[in-house]
Amino acid sequence: MGSVVKVIGSPGRWFSLLGNGLQRLKSEKLLCDVSLVSRDGHEVEVHSAVLAAASPVLESILKTRASSGEDKPDDKKVVIDDVMSGDVLTCVVDFVYTGSCDVTETQLDELCSTAGALKMSLLQEKCRRKLDGEDPDSENNNNNMKESDRSDEERMEEGAKSPASDSAKDRLRQALKRKLGTVRARVQYNFAP
Repeated sequence: MGSVVKVIGSPGRWFSLLGNGLQRLKSEKLLCDVSLVSRDGHEVEVHSAVLAAASPVLESILKTRASSGEDKPDDKKVVIDDVMSGDVLTCVVDFVYTGSCDVTETQLDELCSTAGALKMSLLQEKCRRKLDGEDPDSENNNNNMKESDRSDEERMEEGAKSPASDSAKDRLRQALKRKLGTVRARVQYNFAP
């Protein structure tokens, strides 16, 4: 019998692969076993294991439902109508699956209190920092990623960027924000260690 060897993948790459796989399953509505329903009737199909991992409150709701016999194969709906609006539900689910979400500044407070109610401390912290005027997105964790964790595609994209094109994009984004009149806050968490 040979000795045991441990095979360890790159954490940043592993999280990226896992996250991309979960996003694909959700977007294609594959293996979704639960639908969350907001107070305004908005419904989002999700995976109960992903929700349980993201929120101890949702984990408790799902466990209680399964053990009480409420978990019927023909009824996948979990109504959380007193907790959040449909837009905020979408933001919460986006954050769970991707580590980021877009929310209007007027909904940022609701998202923050919803994250607190669901005991999603990372999302709540990011929202609080946005509400306090800090910019948590400026912490570009991708720069802290080891070179070996980055894909060839990421390296090529970085090499293709030029400061002139980035500043032009920024000016265009600012002009669009002024034109549209809706300012959106981006709450983001980078999974790279």
